[in-house]
Amino acid sequence: MKEEKLKAFFENQVHAVVERAAVDQGSFLPYFAEHDPRDDEILALLAVSTMASGDFAPDARFPTPVEALAALPADLRSEICQEFRRHLKYCLNRTPSA
Repeated sequence: MKEEKLKAFFENQVHAVVERAAVDQGSFLPYFAEHDPRDDEILALLAVSTMASGDFAPDARFPTPVEALAALPADLRSEICQEFRRHLKYCLNRTPSA
């Protein structure tokens, strides 16, 4: 996968992961409501969630989501993390139980 395609994939995963968490009372939302998530927390959450969901289609270059995220340049990983923070804030603002 090319870098932009990987970035787009993980940005879609950001929305899926946060939306699932918004309806799960035992999710990470309360934890992240208390502090701004660090990039390493976001990337780890995305890697594990993507692997667990089975949404990642491995190829020869990137057999796991962890390797795919690690292969992205720092600026693209940062953009993914910023998108996570934006969507997280949106969900926290619309979810009174978080």
